[in-house]
Amino acid sequence: MKTVCIVGGARHLWNGLEDGPADQEYWGLNQGHWVFSLRRFEHSPLKFTRWFQIHPWEPMERRQDPEMGHIEWLATCGIPVYLEEVQAKIPTGVRYPFEEVVATIGSNYFATNSFGYMLALAIHEGFEEIKLFGADFGPKDISDAYARPCIEFLLGLAVGRGIKVWAPEGSALLKGDLYGRTVNQSGLALEEALDVLRRYSGRLMYREERLVVEEASQHLERLYQGLVGGKARHG
Repeated sequence: MKTVCIVGGARHLWNGLEDGPADQEYWGLNQGHWVFSLRRFEHSPLKFTRWFQIHPWEPMERRQDPEMGHIEWLATCGIPVYLEEVQAKIPTGVRYPFEEVVATIGSNYFATNSFGYMLALAIHEGFEEIKLFGADFGPKDISDAYARPCIEFLLGLAVGRGIKVWAPEGSALLKGDLYGRTVNQSGLALEEALDVLRRYSGRLMYREERLVVEEASQHLERLYQGLVGGKARHG
Protein backbone atom coordinates (compact mmCIF):
# COMPACT_ATOMS: atom_id res chain seq x y z
CA MET A 1 0.00 0.00 0.00
CA LYS A 2 1.37 3.39 -1.04
CA THR A 3 1.50 5.23 2.32
CA VAL A 4 2.58 8.70 3.41
CA CYS A 5 3.01 10.00 6.97
CA ILE A 6 2.51 13.77 7.22
CA VAL A 7 4.32 14.90 10.36
CA GLY A 8 3.69 18.04 12.41
CA GLY A 9 5.45 19.29 15.51
CA ALA A 10 3.02 18.31 18.31
CA ARG A 11 5.25 15.81 20.10
CA HIS A 12 2.48 14.21 22.18
CA LEU A 13 0.90 13.03 18.91
CA TRP A 14 3.97 11.23 17.55
CA ASN A 15 3.26 7.80 19.08
CA GLY A 16 3.56 5.08 16.44
CA LEU A 17 5.43 7.33 14.05
CA GLU A 18 8.26 4.86 13.57
CA ASP A 19 5.89 1.94 12.91
CA GLY A 20 4.69 0.85 9.50
CA PRO A 21 6.21 -0.47 6.27
CA ALA A 22 9.78 0.43 5.43
CA ASP A 23 8.80 2.05 2.13
CA GLN A 24 6.25 4.52 3.50
CA GLU A 25 7.09 8.16 2.92
CA TYR A 26 7.59 10.78 5.63
CA TRP A 27 6.79 14.39 4.83
CA GLY A 28 7.84 17.24 7.12
CA LEU A 29 7.31 20.96 7.09
CA ASN A 30 8.62 24.34 8.12
CA GLN A 31 11.11 24.25 11.04
CA GLY A 32 10.18 20.71 12.05
CA HIS A 33 13.72 19.50 11.36
CA TRP A 34 14.88 21.45 14.41
CA VAL A 35 12.24 19.82 16.61
CA PHE A 36 13.20 16.32 15.51
CA SER A 37 16.95 16.83 15.77
CA LEU A 38 16.84 18.17 19.34
CA ARG A 39 13.83 16.60 20.98
CA ARG A 40 13.35 13.02 19.90
CA PHE A 41 14.54 10.21 17.61
CA GLU A 42 18.12 11.27 18.32
CA HIS A 43 19.38 7.72 17.86
CA SER A 44 17.12 6.58 15.00
CA PRO A 45 16.20 9.63 12.94
CA LEU A 46 13.26 9.29 10.61
CA LYS A 47 14.11 9.17 6.95
CA PHE A 48 12.09 12.10 5.69
CA THR A 49 11.50 11.86 1.97
CA ARG A 50 10.08 15.33 1.24
CA TRP A 51 9.88 18.70 2.94
CA PHE A 52 7.46 21.59 2.60
CA GLN A 53 8.11 25.30 3.08
CA ILE A 54 5.18 26.92 1.32
CA HIS A 55 5.32 30.36 2.97
CA PRO A 56 6.24 33.34 0.77
CA TRP A 57 10.01 33.14 0.68
CA GLU A 58 11.34 36.63 1.43
CA PRO A 59 9.27 37.42 4.56
CA MET A 60 9.79 33.86 5.81
CA GLU A 61 13.55 34.16 5.37
CA ARG A 62 13.71 37.53 7.14
CA ARG A 63 12.06 36.31 10.33
CA GLN A 64 14.12 33.13 10.79
CA ASP A 65 15.99 32.50 14.04
CA PRO A 66 19.63 31.95 12.98
CA GLU A 67 20.10 29.36 15.73
CA MET A 68 17.60 27.05 14.02
CA GLY A 69 19.60 27.10 10.80
CA HIS A 70 16.41 26.67 8.81
CA ILE A 71 17.55 28.04 5.46
CA GLU A 72 20.87 26.22 5.71
CA TRP A 73 19.05 22.97 6.48
CA LEU A 74 16.73 23.38 3.51
CA ALA A 75 19.75 24.00 1.29
CA THR A 76 21.60 20.86 2.42
CA CYS A 77 18.88 18.33 3.34
CA GLY A 78 19.20 16.47 0.04
CA ILE A 79 15.47 15.74 -0.34
CA PRO A 80 12.83 17.53 -2.43
CA VAL A 81 11.74 20.78 -0.78
CA TYR A 82 8.36 22.02 -2.00
CA LEU A 83 8.23 25.80 -2.31
CA GLU A 84 5.80 28.39 -3.60
CA GLU A 85 8.49 29.27 -6.15
CA VAL A 86 11.90 27.68 -6.76
CA GLN A 87 14.78 29.45 -4.97
CA ALA A 88 18.34 29.43 -6.30
CA LYS A 89 19.81 28.79 -2.84
CA ILE A 90 17.78 25.57 -2.40
CA PRO A 91 19.29 23.02 -4.85
CA THR A 92 16.55 20.43 -4.29
CA GLY A 93 13.73 22.97 -4.37
CA VAL A 94 10.58 22.00 -6.27
CA ARG A 95 7.77 24.36 -7.26
CA TYR A 96 4.54 23.14 -5.69
CA PRO A 97 2.28 22.04 -8.61
CA PHE A 98 -0.56 24.32 -7.54
CA GLU A 99 -2.57 24.36 -10.75
CA GLU A 100 -2.40 20.58 -11.18
CA VAL A 101 -3.50 19.98 -7.58
CA VAL A 102 -6.40 22.42 -7.96
CA ALA A 103 -7.56 20.37 -10.94
CA THR A 104 -7.38 17.13 -8.93
CA ILE A 105 -9.12 18.50 -5.81
CA GLY A 106 -11.69 20.48 -7.78
CA SER A 107 -10.95 23.76 -6.00
CA ASN A 108 -8.20 25.62 -4.18
CA TYR A 109 -9.76 24.82 -0.80
CA PHE A 110 -6.56 23.23 0.41
CA ALA A 111 -4.43 26.35 0.30
CA THR A 112 -5.37 27.66 3.75
CA ASN A 113 -2.38 26.09 5.57
CA SER A 114 0.72 23.96 4.96
CA PHE A 115 -0.95 20.71 6.04
CA GLY A 116 -3.64 21.38 3.46
CA TYR A 117 -1.03 21.68 0.71
CA MET A 118 0.53 18.39 1.82
CA LEU A 119 -2.76 16.49 2.07
CA ALA A 120 -3.88 17.74 -1.32
CA LEU A 121 -0.60 16.67 -2.95
CA ALA A 122 -0.91 13.19 -1.40
CA ILE A 123 -4.41 12.87 -2.88
CA HIS A 124 -3.15 14.22 -6.22
CA GLU A 125 -0.34 11.66 -6.35
CA GLY A 126 -2.63 8.74 -5.62
CA PHE A 127 -1.44 7.64 -2.18
CA GLU A 128 -3.57 4.79 -0.87
CA GLU A 129 -3.10 5.62 2.81
CA ILE A 130 -2.50 8.97 4.54
CA LYS A 131 -1.47 9.15 8.20
CA LEU A 132 -1.31 12.40 10.16
CA PHE A 133 1.08 12.70 13.10
CA GLY A 134 1.88 15.64 15.34
CA ALA A 135 -1.27 17.52 14.36
CA ASP A 136 -4.05 18.51 16.75
CA PHE A 137 -6.15 21.27 15.13
CA GLY A 138 -8.36 21.47 18.24
CA PRO A 139 -9.61 24.69 19.91
CA LYS A 140 -6.51 24.93 22.11
CA ASP A 141 -4.15 24.60 19.13
CA ILE A 142 -3.79 28.37 18.82
CA SER A 143 -1.72 28.41 15.64
CA ASP A 144 -3.68 25.86 13.61
CA ALA A 145 -7.22 25.47 14.98
CA TYR A 146 -8.53 27.72 12.18
CA ALA A 147 -7.38 25.15 9.60
CA ARG A 148 -9.44 22.23 10.90
CA PRO A 149 -12.41 22.67 8.49
CA CYS A 150 -10.07 22.56 5.49
CA ILE A 151 -8.14 19.56 6.81
CA GLU A 152 -11.31 17.60 7.56
CA PHE A 153 -12.72 18.49 4.14
CA LEU A 154 -9.62 17.02 2.51
CA LEU A 155 -9.71 13.92 4.71
CA GLY A 156 -13.35 13.39 3.79
CA LEU A 157 -12.51 13.88 0.13
CA ALA A 158 -9.73 11.30 0.47
CA VAL A 159 -12.08 8.75 2.09
CA GLY A 160 -14.63 9.37 -0.67
CA ARG A 161 -11.97 8.49 -3.22
CA GLY A 162 -11.11 5.23 -1.48
CA ILE A 163 -8.03 6.43 0.41
CA LYS A 164 -7.50 5.15 3.93
CA VAL A 165 -6.90 7.99 6.41
CA TRP A 166 -5.68 7.96 10.00
CA ALA A 167 -5.27 10.65 12.67
CA PRO A 168 -4.01 10.23 16.25
CA GLU A 169 -6.56 9.40 18.92
CA GLY A 170 -5.44 12.48 20.85
CA SER A 171 -6.00 14.91 17.98
CA ALA A 172 -9.24 16.80 17.41
CA LEU A 173 -9.49 15.65 13.81
CA LEU A 174 -12.47 13.54 12.73
CA LYS A 175 -14.04 13.70 16.18
CA GLY A 176 -16.88 15.59 17.81
CA ASP A 177 -19.57 15.34 20.46
CA LEU A 178 -22.71 13.41 19.64
CA TYR A 179 -25.65 15.79 19.37
CA GLY A 180 -27.64 15.91 22.59
CA ARG A 181 -24.91 14.22 24.64
CA THR A 182 -22.85 15.92 27.32
CA VAL A 183 -19.51 15.10 28.90
CA ASN A 184 -19.70 14.81 32.69
CA GLN A 185 -17.50 16.82 35.02
CA SER A 186 -15.11 13.90 35.56
CA GLY A 187 -14.45 13.78 31.83
CA LEU A 188 -13.78 17.51 31.70
CA ALA A 189 -11.39 17.29 34.65
CA LEU A 190 -9.46 14.45 33.01
CA GLU A 191 -9.24 16.40 29.77
CA GLU A 192 -7.76 19.37 31.64
CA ALA A 193 -5.26 17.10 33.45
CA LEU A 194 -4.21 15.61 30.10
CA ASP A 195 -3.57 19.07 28.66
CA VAL A 196 -1.35 19.96 31.63
CA LEU A 197 0.67 16.74 31.31
CA ARG A 198 1.17 17.24 27.59
CA ARG A 199 2.44 20.78 28.05
CA TYR A 200 4.73 19.66 30.86
CA SER A 201 6.11 16.76 28.79
CA GLY A 202 7.10 19.16 26.05
CA ARG A 203 9.41 21.04 28.41
CA LEU A 204 11.30 18.01 29.71
CA MET A 205 14.86 17.64 28.48
CA TYR A 206 15.52 13.99 29.32
CA ARG A 207 13.99 11.08 27.47
CA GLU A 208 13.44 9.00 30.62
CA GLU A 209 11.39 11.77 32.22
CA ARG A 210 9.33 12.22 29.05
CA LEU A 211 8.57 8.50 28.92
CA VAL A 212 7.23 8.53 32.50
CA VAL A 213 4.98 11.50 31.78
CA GLU A 214 3.85 10.01 28.46
CA GLU A 215 2.94 6.75 30.22
CA ALA A 216 0.84 8.69 32.74
CA SER A 217 -0.78 10.60 29.88
CA GLN A 218 -1.69 7.40 28.08
CA HIS A 219 -3.28 6.01 31.25
CA LEU A 220 -5.39 9.16 31.69
CA GLU A 221 -6.26 9.06 27.99
CA ARG A 222 -7.70 5.56 28.40
CA LEU A 223 -9.75 6.69 31.39
CA TYR A 224 -10.96 9.71 29.46
CA GLN A 225 -12.03 7.65 26.46
CA GLY A 226 -13.99 5.40 28.80
CA LEU A 227 -15.93 8.40 30.08
CA VAL A 228 -16.64 9.96 26.70
CA GLY A 229 -17.32 6.80 24.71
CA GLY A 230 -20.28 8.57 23.15
CA LYS A 231 -18.05 10.69 20.92
CA ALA A 232 -18.77 10.82 17.20
CA ARG A 233 -15.71 9.94 15.15
CA HIS A 234 -14.41 8.52 11.90
CA GLY A 235 -12.01 5.60 11.91
